[in-house]
Amino acid sequence: MSIIRDAATHSGAKVNDFGQLLVEATTSTEDRHININHQEVWTLPIAATDPAGAGDYFFYFKNTGSETYFITDIRISSTVAGHAHLKHVTGTPVYVGATTVVPVNRFLGSSKTPAATVNTDTDITGLSDEGTLFHMVLEADKEHHMRTSAGVMIPPGQAVSISWGAATGILEGTVSIVALV
Repeated sequence: MSIIRDAATHSGAKVNDFGQLLVEATTSTEDRHININHQEVWTLPIAATDPAGAGDYFFYFKNTGSETYFITDIRISSTVAGHAHLKHVTGTPVYVGATTVVPVNRFLGSSKTPAATVNTDTDITGLSDEGTLFHMVLEADKEHHMRTSAGVMIPPGQAVSISWGAATGILEGTVSIVALV
């Protein structure tokens, strides 16, 4: 049997009844660790977008690279009460007048960008709904913060979109993504 010993004091490590080491440690969230060590955490800003009608997709993210990305949280607000839905989608998006979303790296000064297509529009069509990942209920003029401890994993070639349930309402916010390194 091996014993873990401190090199300076020669004292052994403590183990509980379940075979777990008893330690005192400083921990860091996974996205913080990735940001500090790999500079691969981004904010995707959603500028004021007014979907044309109920059920319209207004945000689109497709992973075009070889890494997996994951969404950690979404912050979104609307000028009217309504429902936003984060959906897994397939198909080829068709835009009325797409606005390219420029990812902001959370390691200021880093030039790294995600390999992805990211756009907003008033009515993105051509997409097939593969399932609702999250349903977000928004109050008028209040930010809704959707957090997920497991993240939403987006492997290469996969896409997500956000649809708006109301017939009107100007939406804005941010989507946070992290590269799985």
